[in-house]
Amino acid sequence: QPAGVTAPNPPSSVIARTAEPAAPARASAEPAPAPPAAVAATRAPAESPDHQAITASIQQLSAAFSHRSMAELQEIWPRMGAIRNTFKAVFDSAQSLTRDLHIQSLTIANDGSTATVIGTYDGRIRDGRGVETASNGNFYVRLAKRSGKWLVDDANF
Repeated sequence: QPAGVTAPNPPSSVIARTAEPAAPARASAEPAPAPPAAVAATRAPAESPDHQAITASIQQLSAAFSHRSMAELQEIWPRMGAIRNTFKAVFDSAQSLTRDLHIQSLTIANDGSTATVIGTYDGRIRDGRGVETASNGNFYVRLAKRSGKWLVDDANF
């Protein structure tokens, strides 16, 4: 997971997860086991239908932010939970908001039911006073395939 940053101008309680520290080196001659993610997932070929559908879901997530639309956000992230209130407050208080998501890594679980997308975002937010500030950082999105559609299960910005 990428190093975390806070969401644009929400309360400080919305902080992205940070990467786990590296495990200490082993002293034994026994090889270290492969990390679970390497065993359970593979990189999706860029032309695969799932890769294309996940990319479309990330674009839909980006559009929901730029439109400041809770309805669009809820459509792609139906199980948003309590963070919904934070995004609603940000959307309501901003005159405008852009957030372009740039995928750096897209990994689909071998069983094809979940995926992880890691990348960067950039954009701008104009607050209620008209003051515009940059909104840049890293993101992590976990998606699940439900009824043939890739939906956000969890996200950190």
